[in-house]
Amino acid sequence: MKRLVLMGGGTEGLETLAHAVRQQEATVAMIVDPDPAALVFRLEELGYRFADAFAIPLGRTLDALRDLDGLDLVVDATSDRALRRALVEVAQGVPVIGSASARLLWALQEAPPHERPALSLKRAKPVFDQIDVSTPGELTYTIAETARVVGDADVVRLLRWDEGRQRLVPIGTRGGPSAVSSAALRVARDRRKVAASGEDRSAGWLLEEDGAKAVLAAPIQSEDDFLGVLELRRTERYGAFAPEAETWLDEFAPHLVRPLKKLRTLREVRDAAQGEAMRREIKALLAGDQPIRAKLHRAVETIAAILQATGVHLYVRDPQNDDALLQASTTIRVDNAGTVRIALGVGLIGEVTQFNRSLFLREEGLAGDPSPAGSARGLAAVPLSTGRNAVGVFLVETPAAVEVTPRLLTLLAEIGEILGGSIASDAERRKMSQKVMKLSVVNEEGLQLLALTDREKVVMTGAAATGMILDAEAVILRVRERRGARLLVGGTYGLHRDDVDATLVHLDQAIAARIGESRAFVRSDRLEEFGVALPQDFPYRSVVAGPLLAGDQVVGTVGAYNKLIYQSFACGAFDQDDQDILEKFSFYLGRALVQAQEFHDRQALITIDEITGLKNRRYLDIRLPEEIRRAERYQRKVSLLIMEVMRFEEISRAFTAQGRDELVRVLAGMVRETFRNVDILARIDGARFAVVMPDTGDRISDVLERLTHALMTFRLKSPDGKTLEVKLAVGTGTYPGEAASVQELFDRAERLTPLEAIESP
Repeated sequence: MKRLVLMGGGTEGLETLAHAVRQQEATVAMIVDPDPAALVFRLEELGYRFADAFAIPLGRTLDALRDLDGLDLVVDATSDRALRRALVEVAQGVPVIGSASARLLWALQEAPPHERPALSLKRAKPVFDQIDVSTPGELTYTIAETARVVGDADVVRLLRWDEGRQRLVPIGTRGGPSAVSSAALRVARDRRKVAASGEDRSAGWLLEEDGAKAVLAAPIQSEDDFLGVLELRRTERYGAFAPEAETWLDEFAPHLVRPLKKLRTLREVRDAAQGEAMRREIKALLAGDQPIRAKLHRAVETIAAILQATGVHLYVRDPQNDDALLQASTTIRVDNAGTVRIALGVGLIGEVTQFNRSLFLREEGLAGDPSPAGSARGLAAVPLSTGRNAVGVFLVETPAAVEVTPRLLTLLAEIGEILGGSIASDAERRKMSQKVMKLSVVNEEGLQLLALTDREKVVMTGAAATGMILDAEAVILRVRERRGARLLVGGTYGLHRDDVDATLVHLDQAIAARIGESRAFVRSDRLEEFGVALPQDFPYRSVVAGPLLAGDQVVGTVGAYNKLIYQSFACGAFDQDDQDILEKFSFYLGRALVQAQEFHDRQALITIDEITGLKNRRYLDIRLPEEIRRAERYQRKVSLLIMEVMRFEEISRAFTAQGRDELVRVLAGMVRETFRNVDILARIDGARFAVVMPDTGDRISDVLERLTHALMTFRLKSPDGKTLEVKLAVGTGTYPGEAASVQELFDRAERLTPLEAIESP
C-alpha cells in the first residue's frame, strides 16, 4: 500500500482527493495547505465533513511532512511555484507530482489493461506539455510510471542522450535501480527499437545485467535529433512483451520528444545562466577590498549557493612541502590554516594538487537499490590552476539533484583558474610587501644594534629582534669564546627551561657547528638531517640559521625556529625570503657584536689599573653608583671596603721604582685571592685598594676575618731577603643601613682603622 500526501486543500485538491481515495493500492496520509482559509479547513462551516472511513489528518505547514515516515508520493494540487520548490526541499527523496499527472496515472491504473495504451496516447501528451520542467522530477516520474503501468513492466528507465559526452544518462527510473543497460546502449548505437526475452538465445546477453526475463527499448528521436531511450524490463515474470506493447511503445515514444527537448533547452539555459552568474559573482567578490581569506570564505558560499551544492571546500597548497591546507569551507569549521592537511599525491585532493587536473566521482548504488535516477551524489575536485601548476584545490559535493556535466566541469575549471590566479597574486603581493616591510625593520633594528655598546644588550636585543622580524617562535644566538673555538649560547628568544627547549639547544649546537665550518646559511624543514636524535613529538619543524661574521671570522651564529607550519597562503616554514632577510640582519648582528667587544676593550684600557690589572678609581666611580641603584631596585645591600697598607712609603723605600711596582702587584694578588669573584676590586692609588661587595650586608665581620687570615699567611721580603711586616688599615660602610648615598658610603669607608684593632669584638 502506497502512502501519499495531498498538497492543497482548495477545490482542485478536494477533486484530486476524490480520485485518490478510489485507489486500492494507495492511502492518503495527510492533506497539507499553508493557507488557513483553504476550503478543506472550512468544510464543517459549510455543512460538510469527511466520512468516518476517510478521516484524514490535516496539516497547516510544510513541516508537518517531516514527521511522516514511509511516504511514497506527494501530489501537489496547488499552482504555487514557490510552494512547489519548497516542497521539493522538504520532501527530499520523495517524488512530487502535480494533480494532473496524478489523475493520469490513477486513470491508467483504474482502466482495464487492454484500454490503457489508447488512454495513455490520448491523455498523456497534454499532461506532459503542461508539466513545469523547472522541477524535472515530475516529468520523468510521470513518463516512467505511465510506461510501467501501460507496458506491464517491472522496471522502466528513461535515459537522455548526452551529446557532449556521447553517452546515456538515466533521468527517471521506476521499479528498480538506475542503470544503463546493454539493451539501451544497443538502441543508442543503432537508433532503433530492441526487443528480447529469455526465450531468444541470440539476444540473451541483453538481459544479463540484472537477470531480466524480457526487455523492450525504443529510441526517442525526431528526424536526426536523438534525445534518449525509454526502456521496459521484466525481472519478476517470464514471457516476452506482447506485440501490442511494442506497437504502443512505437507510438508513445514520439510523445516524449517535446518534453525531452524542453528539458534539454532548460538545462542549456540554466547552465549558461549558472556559468554567467558564477563568473560575475566570483570576479566581483575577488575585486573587493576584503582580505583574501574573507574573499575565499565568501567564494565557497557563493559557489555552493549557485550550484546548490551540499558542500564546497577550498584548499591552498603549502609552498614548502606541497601539502594542501584547508582554508575555507561551507561545512567544516576552520579556526586555523593547517587544521586540515592533505599530503601531496594522497587521496583525491592530493592527486588533483599534484597533477593539476580535475577529477569527478559519482556514488554508485548497490545492486537492487531502488533509488530513483539521479539519486547518486557526486564529488568534483578542481585545481586552482595558474597554468602548469596548481596553487590549491576546491572540492564540490553535489547532491542527487545536481547533474555534473562536461559543461559544469568546464565552468568549475574556469572558476578554479580565476581563484587560483587571485590566490597566487595575493600571495606574491603579500610576500613582496612583507619582505619590503621586514627589510625596512632590519635596517631600523640594525642601526639600533650598532648604537649599543654593551655586548650583553647586543646579544639579548639581537635575539629578540630576529624573532620579531622572522615571525619565529624561538631564536638562539651563539657567540664564539674569545680564547676558544666553542660557540656558546649568548642570548635566546622564546625558550623555556623545559625538556623540549633543552633538545632544541642541543640541535642548535649541531647546526651552529655545521655553520661554523661552512660559514654558510642553512634552511630546512627536515630537522632530523642534522644528526641529532629528536623525540617523536618534537614540535619544532623548521629552521633558518647562519653565521655572524667579522671579516672572514665567524664571531657567532643565529638560528630561528618555528613549530607549526602555517601562515596564510605562505607557509610558516622559513622560505628563501626569510633567509635573505636573516643574511642582511646577521651583518648588523656581527658588526654590533664586534663593535661592542671593541668598546669593551677600549673601556677596559681606560678603567683598568695598568700595574695590578685591577679596576681603577675611574671604574669604581662608574660602577659603585650602578650597584647602589641595583641594591635599591631589588631591596638588597651593598658594602664598600677600603684598605691601605700602613707605613707603605717606609716599606717601599727599600725597593727601586720597578721593585715598588712589583710590590704593589704582589699586594694586589693577595687582595684578589681573598675576595669573591662577584666582588669588584679596584686600586685607588699607591697601596690603597677598594672592594665593592654586593649582598654582603651584615656579614662584613666575616670579610674582615677572612682578610686577617690572609694577612697572617702573607709574606713579603725586602731586596736583601728580610721579611717585612705588613699591616692594613681598613674602613667599611654598607648601603642603605650606614649610608644613604655614594658620597656618604665613601666618607664612611675612608675612616680607616688598623685591622688588628677591629678584628676582635
